[in-house]
Amino acid sequence: MEKVLWGMEGFWKEKNYEVKIVNMYSSCERGSRLRGWEELKLKRASSGIKSWCLLGDFNSIKKANDREGVGGIEYGRRE
Repeated sequence: MEKVLWGMEGFWKEKNYEVKIVNMYSSCERGSRLRGWEELKLKRASSGIKSWCLLGDFNSIKKANDREGVGGIEYGRRE
Protein backbone atom coordinates (compact mmCIF):
# COMPACT_ATOMS: atom_id res chain seq x y z
CA MET A 1 0.00 0.00 0.00
CA GLU A 2 1.29 3.43 -0.88
CA LYS A 3 1.54 6.26 1.60
CA VAL A 4 -1.51 8.38 2.29
CA LEU A 5 -1.11 12.02 3.15
CA TRP A 6 -3.81 14.57 3.81
CA GLY A 7 -3.94 17.83 5.65
CA MET A 8 -6.15 20.61 6.88
CA GLU A 9 -5.37 24.26 7.31
CA GLY A 10 -6.90 26.22 10.11
CA PHE A 11 -6.54 29.21 12.36
CA TRP A 12 -5.58 28.83 16.03
CA LYS A 13 -7.84 31.41 17.66
CA GLU A 14 -6.14 31.58 21.06
CA LYS A 15 -2.70 32.15 19.56
CA ASN A 16 -3.90 34.06 16.49
CA TYR A 17 -1.88 32.14 13.92
CA GLU A 18 -2.34 29.62 11.12
CA VAL A 19 -1.64 25.93 11.61
CA LYS A 20 -1.60 22.93 9.27
CA ILE A 21 -2.63 19.53 10.63
CA VAL A 22 -1.39 16.59 8.60
CA ASN A 23 -2.37 12.94 8.99
CA MET A 24 0.00 10.49 7.34
CA TYR A 25 -0.11 6.74 6.81
CA SER A 26 3.31 5.38 5.89
CA SER A 27 3.80 2.20 3.92
CA CYS A 28 5.53 -0.76 5.55
CA GLU A 29 7.83 -0.79 2.52
CA ARG A 30 10.91 1.31 3.32
CA GLY A 31 11.35 2.93 -0.12
CA SER A 32 7.75 4.06 -0.27
CA ARG A 33 7.93 5.33 3.31
CA LEU A 34 11.04 7.40 2.51
CA ARG A 35 9.36 8.87 -0.59
CA GLY A 36 6.43 9.88 1.63
CA TRP A 37 8.75 11.75 3.98
CA GLU A 38 10.43 13.48 1.03
CA GLU A 39 7.02 14.53 -0.32
CA LEU A 40 6.08 15.89 3.10
CA LYS A 41 9.34 17.86 3.34
CA LEU A 42 8.71 19.44 -0.09
CA LYS A 43 5.15 20.37 0.86
CA ARG A 44 6.35 21.92 4.12
CA ALA A 45 9.09 23.89 2.38
CA SER A 46 6.63 25.34 -0.15
CA SER A 47 3.92 26.11 2.41
CA GLY A 48 3.35 29.60 3.74
CA ILE A 49 2.18 28.06 7.01
CA LYS A 50 5.07 27.52 9.41
CA SER A 51 3.25 25.74 12.27
CA TRP A 52 2.52 22.11 11.45
CA CYS A 53 1.15 19.25 13.54
CA LEU A 54 1.98 15.82 12.13
CA LEU A 55 0.22 12.68 13.28
CA GLY A 56 -0.55 9.26 11.94
CA ASP A 57 0.75 5.74 11.48
CA PHE A 58 4.41 5.98 10.47
CA ASN A 59 5.11 2.21 10.44
CA SER A 60 8.49 2.76 12.07
CA ILE A 61 10.06 0.29 14.44
CA LYS A 62 13.12 0.36 16.69
CA LYS A 63 14.01 -3.33 16.47
CA ALA A 64 13.46 -5.81 13.64
CA ASN A 65 11.74 -8.27 15.98
CA ASP A 66 9.05 -5.62 16.69
CA ARG A 67 7.65 -6.16 13.18
CA GLU A 68 5.35 -9.16 13.15
CA GLY A 69 2.54 -10.14 10.84
CA VAL A 70 -0.80 -11.68 11.64
CA GLY A 71 -0.48 -14.59 14.05
CA GLY A 72 3.17 -13.79 14.81
CA ILE A 73 4.39 -14.58 11.29
CA GLU A 74 6.95 -12.06 10.12
CA TYR A 75 6.61 -10.59 6.65
CA GLY A 76 8.25 -7.90 4.57
CA ARG A 77 11.10 -7.41 6.99
CA ARG A 78 14.15 -5.61 5.64
CA GLU A 79 17.14 -4.56 7.67
